[in-house]
Amino acid sequence: MYAFLAKHALEAEFRMLALEELTTDWSYQRPVSEENVARKIALMSETDSRFLGLAAQRNNGRQLIVDGQHHVTAARRMGVVELPFAVIRSPGSNFERDVFRRWQEDQQARLRRARSLPGITDREPRIA
Repeated sequence: MYAFLAKHALEAEFRMLALEELTTDWSYQRPVSEENVARKIALMSETDSRFLGLAAQRNNGRQLIVDGQHHVTAARRMGVVELPFAVIRSPGSNFERDVFRRWQEDQQARLRRARSLPGITDREPRIA
């Protein structure tokens, strides 16, 4: 997340956000996959400190999930009330759509690089 923000010259404030105040702009987001939500629930605990979502705060104060909607959905179902986010200021959905697109492109590039390393496969990690 930190490298992404620096690479794209995005300034962010890091803070805990109340999940009840977060919304999603479905004009650029993918539908929530129940399979992905179930995987998140299986892997996370209420004190999961590895997650850092990306949210946008519009001028009207509305807070929207840019990245992390599956994690947020899982957390809500588990009764978690807040999670850490990098919050960027947003003038509107076109800006958020562009940030979301760049985030997805960067994620795919990281996966391609990781999969090119010796011994790395496309298999899901096994949990003992």
